[in-house]
Amino acid sequence: MLKLSGIRTGINLAYLITDQSKKAEAYSLAATALGFTGNMAIIKAGQYLVLSVWAYAEAVVDLRKLYSGEKIELVKTKDTWNLSLENLLSMNFDVDNDNNNSGIDYEGYIRMLLVMESMENKNYRTMGAMELKMISLGHSDFRMRDYIVSAQARAFFKCTGRQKIYKQYMKCSYI
Repeated sequence: MLKLSGIRTGINLAYLITDQSKKAEAYSLAATALGFTGNMAIIKAGQYLVLSVWAYAEAVVDLRKLYSGEKIELVKTKDTWNLSLENLLSMNFDVDNDNNNSGIDYEGYIRMLLVMESMENKNYRTMGAMELKMISLGHSDFRMRDYIVSAQARAFFKCTGRQKIYKQYMKCSYI
């Protein structure tokens, strides 16, 4: 959930920075809150802080939609943006938006996260799942560390009619 919210926040922030009207809303709020300083750098920093919080709040709305079985677009547009700044300020995250059923569902996002995961982490998590399954089947003393194995092989082959010898290295490990 944390990784997914981080990815969605980054994507949402990238959209907010390109949307001039939403940027202007954030600037207006920052100028209202920090204008007394008279320092333009502080006001601009406030604007980007507002944009960042807004992007995170939109990510929360996105995750709520994903967890309820809806799909969300990978990259936001003006039409697919859900949360207004007014709703953010009033902490109203219940948005009613037409569900056009396009985009990626929860399973699709999980697949993307799985592709980005290292092979070592995938192996360890698979071993953990295997342990839990064996324990649920009644083998309470089953531990993968007692069954760790690996195998390596080298194959050399030559195709008929060719002089080149081909080499293939294979390795399988639960480590």
